Amino acid sequence: MNQMAIPPSRSGIHSKEMISGLLARIKNTSDLRGKQILKNILWSAGLKGINALVSFIIVPLYLSLLTELTFGIWLTVSAVIQWFNFFDLGIGNGLRNKLAEALARNDHQLGKVYVSTTYALISLVAVAMIIFACCRGHDHPLFCC
Repeated sequence: MNQMAIPPSRSGIHSKEMISGLLARIKNTSDLRGKQILKNILWSAGLKGINALVSFIIVPLYLSLLTELTFGIWLTVSAVIQWFNFFDLGIGNGLRNKLAEALARNDHQLGKVYVSTTYALISLVAVAMIIFACCRGHDHPLFCC
């Protein structure tokens, strides 16, 4: 049987070397990039912890300040905002990568094109979601499908 050889980059060998190199860089206090990596990891973990803590604190606060109806509306609005985040479809990450390339080449005009195109795409997704939500939820003459 003819089996295809797995490239070294996917076999895990390079992954282990890369992780061990990253850990060595973090441990090396004289390496500026290692210090920055460690700082970013700690900040990211800390902010995620604060976010979880705020979520646990804020729900009882909402329940004490809002009626059942307004709390339901608030949850609906929050869910729609989360949909926008979910339906980003990688557009934000693509912008980050392409914008970094453009700025690294000092091509600010191309960076502006990337940003405006991304805003246009996200706006199209948002409009499509709003129209879909209105068509599915109401018999409003303006949005009736």
